[in-house]
Amino acid sequence: EYILGLYIARDESESRLQDLLQLAKKNSITIERVKSSVLSNWTKQAVHQGVVVKAKSIPTLDASDLFGHAKKLNKPGFYLAFDGVSDVHNLGACIRSSVATGIDGIILPTHKNASITPAVRKVAAGTAELANIYSVNNLSQTLNRMKKLDYWIIGAAMNGDQTIYNNDWTQPTVLVMGSEGEGLRNLTEKVCDNCCSIPMAESMESLNVSVATAVCLYEQLRQRNFA
Repeated sequence: EYILGLYIARDESESRLQDLLQLAKKNSITIERVKSSVLSNWTKQAVHQGVVVKAKSIPTLDASDLFGHAKKLNKPGFYLAFDGVSDVHNLGACIRSSVATGIDGIILPTHKNASITPAVRKVAAGTAELANIYSVNNLSQTLNRMKKLDYWIIGAAMNGDQTIYNNDWTQPTVLVMGSEGEGLRNLTEKVCDNCCSIPMAESMESLNVSVATAVCLYEQLRQRNFA
């Protein structure tokens, strides 16, 4: 029901896509051959590799949905928020790590941040459709509202007061990841209750934001499930 159609570039070999075609036919999914340029136009020049799936849109969730979801959880919730992550590949990778670690949702600002594009979906490898992604207009206001719901706001920063391994991730938490170049904005950092860093060798200054996000998410998973 979710997949509406499968579109394949006319110059693509069927032998390379044999498994995919068989799966589509098994599930009665419409298959159509189109020009490769059409696929490029649909995906906004993302690397589609000659195949595009038409699917239903991801439901649009907003701040009110976020607050309602956080209130209904019967466990200490965990959400991931972005503060200026602009690279679609980083965002897609972060979404994939979020779903893999079973967090409760992703807070995605509508301004100065990458949005859910075809390229993001491709990097996320199907997980964008599984995640609760909440679009918010004002990140600082949203974080302050989450504070009123007894959530701790923890920022990831090189100058953190402690490492991610010293922080208690088992409490209701929103982890905030900053932009690729500048990190957290001053306004966002002021909202945070605490900032944590990832220990690194002296020769390294920082990690790619998607790698840093994965490291933090797996530490919270370890503390919540395996400690």
